[in-house]
Amino acid sequence: KQWYQRRVRGNSTSVTDDADSGLGVTFSQPVQLPQSISVFRQFRILIRRAFKNELKGYSSMLIQAIEALFMSIMIGCIFINLGNDQISVRDRVGLFFIMGGLYPFIVILDTIAKFNAEREIFYREMEDGLYSTGPYFFSKVLSTLPFHTAFLIFYTVPVYWLAGLQATPEKFLANCLFTYLAVYSSRCMAMAISAALTNFQVAAFVANLLFTVFLLSSGFIINLESLWIGVRWLKWTSYLKWSFQALNQIEFTGLVFTCNSTVRAAYGECPIANGTVALKSYDLDGEELWECFTALAGIILLFLILCFAFLKVINQKPKK
Repeated sequence: KQWYQRRVRGNSTSVTDDADSGLGVTFSQPVQLPQSISVFRQFRILIRRAFKNELKGYSSMLIQAIEALFMSIMIGCIFINLGNDQISVRDRVGLFFIMGGLYPFIVILDTIAKFNAEREIFYREMEDGLYSTGPYFFSKVLSTLPFHTAFLIFYTVPVYWLAGLQATPEKFLANCLFTYLAVYSSRCMAMAISAALTNFQVAAFVANLLFTVFLLSSGFIINLESLWIGVRWLKWTSYLKWSFQALNQIEFTGLVFTCNSTVRAAYGECPIANGTVALKSYDLDGEELWECFTALAGIILLFLILCFAFLKVINQKPKK
């Protein structure tokens, strides 16, 4: 009775006792409950809360930043000052495989763990009807972008200059862009899997399994043309393949390689004289950069759509 009185207080609705009413109240006109909050206001509230939660976990953010910086410096020291001789060709290919595979793998488990930690709150608030799926989804996606960008800067900048890659602004920015897309693809894949599978162990297992498949079909471990024709189609679904190919094309285009007199005497000329020959020898010249970008953008969009759909239709009740 008191709850309904508070609801109609200040309105013209009258509230009287009624012994025959189950609640002990009767109304002279239907109760006009407040209208639901608009999706735009829901989004503003949720994204503000998401930013605050991210900033409150400054210790976790600091660890992730140090982790990205440490990995970048470690990789840069291993591949430090790559030259332009014949050996550097293989070293460059190995560098881009590590750059496009190491940090994206670490991001997967971190994303699943964070998604799983927020699941119970999301489930209870959705059950109470506090907001709809759309505002929550978009607030979650957009609130992580600034921090994701900052971590990628820590990851890409040191290794690029330590390895002595081509020091031109356009190549550096293009390298950062495709590394960003590779890591963000891993993050979106982890979100989609976590939304589909509410058990943390199962979600982590499936994510690692998919990542391994994508890694094997990236084009570094085995030449993609050597794959059995029954699984060769997997390369088109592998975001690691598209990022790996793009990173190599960015770096090798315009490079000229040298060789010593012994190699020149044995072959008559340098086996790999320039970047075009290097890309062809590793079968990395199939698609152009714009095609790689389009494929990565499409894969990211697909994972985000799947994540939204799973949040919408699958019961997110936490499972221990």
